[in-house]
Amino acid sequence: MSLKRPNIILITSDQQRADCNGVDQLDFFLGKQEKSNREGFVFYIKQELRAAKWRDWKMHMIWEPEPNTGPIHLETPWIFNVTRDPKEETEVGTECGWVRGPFRRLIDGFQASLKQNPPIPPGAPDDYVPTSR
Repeated sequence: MSLKRPNIILITSDQQRADCNGVDQLDFFLGKQEKSNREGFVFYIKQELRAAKWRDWKMHMIWEPEPNTGPIHLETPWIFNVTRDPKEETEVGTECGWVRGPFRRLIDGFQASLKQNPPIPPGAPDDYVPTSR
């Protein structure tokens, strides 16, 4: 992943926040481009990677059936086709194990981008400036 300016920076020209890691989706949101520049994204809660979504698929590494019931760390990630099963009721990892490859590349790419562009720490002041990379 390369360093790109997210839409809010492009729209507002907020140069104070211009050093961000994101994906430019402005043309997609304005209807000038049919396809999104993002094929997937990762779900974190605090420092914990919970799940990832790629195209029509979602992979959970940690499952929490209801909010605040406590996370279940899965020995093998659960995979769902969210187009066919939007409620994520039928795990299809055995039949569709091929999708683990694209998920691994997505997750590895995101984690590599965190080394290049560390996240802003919780509680950082508004004028926080990241250290040199």
